[in-house]
Amino acid sequence: MIQAHILDVFVDEAGKFGGGMGMILDEGRSIPDIQRAAITQRLGYEEAIFVNDLKQNDISVITHEREIRFAGQPVVGASWLLSELRGRPIDRIHCLGGEVRTWQAHGLVWIRASLDIMPDWNIQQLPTVEAVERLTAADADSLPHTLVWAWTDQAKGKVRARTFAADWETVPEVETNGSGSMMLSNLLQRDLQIKHGRGSIIHAMAEKGNFAAVGGRVVKREVVDLGI
Repeated sequence: MIQAHILDVFVDEAGKFGGGMGMILDEGRSIPDIQRAAITQRLGYEEAIFVNDLKQNDISVITHEREIRFAGQPVVGASWLLSELRGRPIDRIHCLGGEVRTWQAHGLVWIRASLDIMPDWNIQQLPTVEAVERLTAADADSLPHTLVWAWTDQAKGKVRARTFAADWETVPEVETNGSGSMMLSNLLQRDLQIKHGRGSIIHAMAEKGNFAAVGGRVVKREVVDLGI
């Protein structure tokens, strides 16, 4: 019987908001790729994580169609749950994009990866927080796979951001964007605290070279029996 662990990633300090994700243990890759994609679609998230080898922290990031190299939010969630299942914090994850470093500090789960494996997000700065807030789903058609942002406190590295991706996703606006936050941090060469979507909190750190890190809080919501 296949079960999915349902997590919320990038929740705020009260455990609210965050983006949902599903993670399925499938050591030995017994579930065919086409069925993995169908399970992801059934769960209703843009990506799901399938664990191919628990001991090696080897995972696949699966969309409704195929395996992709990387996605920030679900890989952060995978790091948290793999650490829980292993009984200790892990320090690396292996996915199609290669090795991803990971650690935990001050209640946050962090991952570090090369920007070379990131999706091709458009990053657009708006003049004010109010301009970010005024955007509606109707604006999504003019904002293809775009993270829009504005400073809320530039001195402290605080940002307000939202992501529109109707051309990529099944919904016009996505609640969280881990990889886009990594790209923004690298672009600005600043450590950032980002209020994203309705109220999710994403932390990002720029690093030397073409790397960045993203971190946040994770909570486990439930375990779902998929009846397969």
